[in-house]
Amino acid sequence: MIRVLVVDDSLTVRKWVCALVESQPDMEVAGEVLDGKQAIAMTKHLRPDVIVMDMAMPLANGVEATRQIMAHFATPIVVLSSAENRPSCLEVVDALRAGAVEAIEKPDRKSDRQEWATQFLHTLRIVSRVKVIRHISGSLPNRRPRRSDARPVELVVIGASTGGPATVASILAALPPLPVPVLVVVHFPNTLFEHFVAWLGSESKMPVLAAVDGIPLRSLAGTVSVAVPDQHLIVSGGRLAMTDGPPQHFCKPAVDALFKSAAKSIGDRTVAVLLTGMGSDGAEGMLRIREAGGRTIAQDEATSIVFGMPKVAIDLDAADEILPDREIADSILRLCGQAKCEVTG
Repeated sequence: MIRVLVVDDSLTVRKWVCALVESQPDMEVAGEVLDGKQAIAMTKHLRPDVIVMDMAMPLANGVEATRQIMAHFATPIVVLSSAENRPSCLEVVDALRAGAVEAIEKPDRKSDRQEWATQFLHTLRIVSRVKVIRHISGSLPNRRPRRSDARPVELVVIGASTGGPATVASILAALPPLPVPVLVVVHFPNTLFEHFVAWLGSESKMPVLAAVDGIPLRSLAGTVSVAVPDQHLIVSGGRLAMTDGPPQHFCKPAVDALFKSAAKSIGDRTVAVLLTGMGSDGAEGMLRIREAGGRTIAQDEATSIVFGMPKVAIDLDAADEILPDREIADSILRLCGQAKCEVTG
């Protein structure tokens, strides 16, 4: 049984979320509270499997509650944000930085409530297993790149989903400016996109920008471009391109769209990194890159919040290297012919 602590100062929202949880045969409401201070105390007392956390609350907001909970009684946290509340959007990024696992937008008047509820409950089930995923009895062997004489790298592509924002930020923070473009696809709530890009920019030593349609790759060396919401980001004819095709793996933008285009356009001059996330998006594209002679890195099970996307890639034999998150930046640098990252606190 998945035990859920619901934290929201709105009685209406709190009761609605509790009703959704209680409607599931494998879930129960462990408790419900209306502010961050109570959330900290009840987490210590109840030790729930997952916490649903609002952001704007009295006494202690969602960010402070997340910081305290993750520091003292680490528990998977799903934060809820309001698309109409700009301060709340900014706080969501801070909560993710503090250790929250996933962010979900509250449904608005235009939302399909049933579809939202289905996705929300699915997310709770996945996130509730984070402790099991982090506690493993063994580790997968790392593999080194197959060739030392491959052509020079011209492009780095990174894909991530659940748990990925903080991992991407930590990798970018560890990297110095690279001599090649870095393209990133992360599954992230649309209304939080500009705040996500700003967060990455505050962590990275390279400029971080929303991807721009038609811009030449050669002009993007030493920068990070992030796929924008509701459009696939691909590489075509030496340029970035946005496409309006159907979702892939229920995702738009999709990691697979970027990776497959990189395999076709850049081939063995590509480094691909696939990070934590539920589902299989990016695995097939990573295999295409490896088959084209590119270099591929999958995050390992021990450091993945959700060992879904990387596991599928590993099972397909698409990963040259299987690494913990803290070693990925060094591997990217080595493959790009650069010096090792400086160790930071």
